Amino acid sequence: MEEAAGNDENEAKQWDEGLKPRERLFCLYYCTDEGTIFNGKQAYRKAYMKRGKAGEADTYPEDATCEVNASRLLRKAKVKTALHDLLVLTQADANEKNVYRSLRDIALLGFYNPADVITDDGSLKHPLSELGELAKCIEGIESIPMKGGDVITNIRLAPRVKYLQLMSKILNLVQPKEIRLTADKLPVILLQGKTGDGKDDACSAVDEWNRENAPPPKADEEEKEETETETDSREDDE
Repeated sequence: MEEAAGNDENEAKQWDEGLKPRERLFCLYYCTDEGTIFNGKQAYRKAYMKRGKAGEADTYPEDATCEVNASRLLRKAKVKTALHDLLVLTQADANEKNVYRSLRDIALLGFYNPADVITDDGSLKHPLSELGELAKCIEGIESIPMKGGDVITNIRLAPRVKYLQLMSKILNLVQPKEIRLTADKLPVILLQGKTGDGKDDACSAVDEWNRENAPPPKADEEEKEETETETDSREDDE
């Protein structure tokens, strides 16, 4: 185990072989920093920033310099190799984080309370910049000019039923078989689902989910169906 751990550690260090300290820093910013990922100009700006002395501000390269030199670095063979190797090392962790974020967003869009986003008259409860994660629940904001100079703001919220249905399917995939959600154990019941245009899309979605997750027919019902089929066949022969 110790030997394997040592090998992994050596492999993890090989991605930056032959790089200068600033080039290595550039690769790290380019591949792993959320604020500069795949942005050569910003990655170069942060990697080649000069720390100010005590009481002095840090100095950054000019934008034109960042663009030219970042492009030059990205063309260098050893930098391209280092970027490839670093991405391979970090990809598994990045994928895991992306999956977690996606699942968290699906849960947010399925379980949010509209009253936390809009008021009774349909306007935003708080400025958009102050809604935080709840801002993701807004699909669009449309300003409609009216006669007399008035403007009506139409706020479209994310359809919760759609994301609840998606979350149910995900849970059925990840839950152990013995506790999976099925229609006979935990059917979905819609208490209120009329949409603004009068179509009962929510009810249709719930009915579809219940049909897809319905349990298989019981043994006695299957035998009954086979008996009825045999009877029908004899009657056809006669």
